[in-house]
Amino acid sequence: MARDAVARRGVLIRLACEAFGVSQTCYRYERKRNAQNDQIADWLLRLTDNHRNWGFGLCFLYLRNVKGFGWNHKRIYRIYRDTRFSDDKTPLKTHVAAHFPSRRFGRSGGAGLYVEITPGCVWMGGGMYMPSGPDLQAIREHVADTYPRIHRIVTSPSFNKTVGPLGGDQLTRVPRGYLKDHPAADYLRYKQFLAGCEYPPQFATSARFYSELLSVFRTITPLVRFLNQPLEARLTPPPLLTDAAPPRDPRRAAGLDQRAAPMW
Repeated sequence: MARDAVARRGVLIRLACEAFGVSQTCYRYERKRNAQNDQIADWLLRLTDNHRNWGFGLCFLYLRNVKGFGWNHKRIYRIYRDTRFSDDKTPLKTHVAAHFPSRRFGRSGGAGLYVEITPGCVWMGGGMYMPSGPDLQAIREHVADTYPRIHRIVTSPSFNKTVGPLGGDQLTRVPRGYLKDHPAADYLRYKQFLAGCEYPPQFATSARFYSELLSVFRTITPLVRFLNQPLEARLTPPPLLTDAAPPRDPRRAAGLDQRAAPMW
């Protein structure tokens, strides 16, 4: 998508890489042709032509045990799933997706932004899909203490117009530890915090795709920041303890440093 933004929109490479979360090195990378991959493909072509009833398992065992090749089975399988060697022309992966997490977390930590393109639809949005138990508890405590903030975010006109209401799986009751009539009861029941919108698959190649993606991401960013706030607080290290002695009172220090003059 970064290459498409540069080619079709005239976006600078640096800005496109920052928007889609890829490095410029990755953007400029061009895969080199591997001679071993050509050799694997040649063997698979011969095996599947001569043995039409052989699947991947028999091809792999033949190459490993009979011919003695030490190629990894995952590497062979990726090439075997090429539509040239299989009667099933369905691609191994039928969708493409990109996840943009906060820089404070790893790939799967915290809330983030997400876009997915499949043969059936295009979905763009964000939030938190599968928070861990401690993360969910921290978010609920944050919601209980500052519930007017999340209410303002998800009920704002721009939010509802762009992505609609807040979504995600919910509990049937308020979680244990909170009153049933808690002002934030509607938000405390959430196990997921998701917001986004769905488009037809042809929208991925339309001229409005990039601008609509940025609009959705800008709308959801306040929600993502709200969800990440209690999680970022847990990442802040405690103050370091030092062995330095506490400062002395300058008046007492001055009195202790005074030495009596010798009498002889």
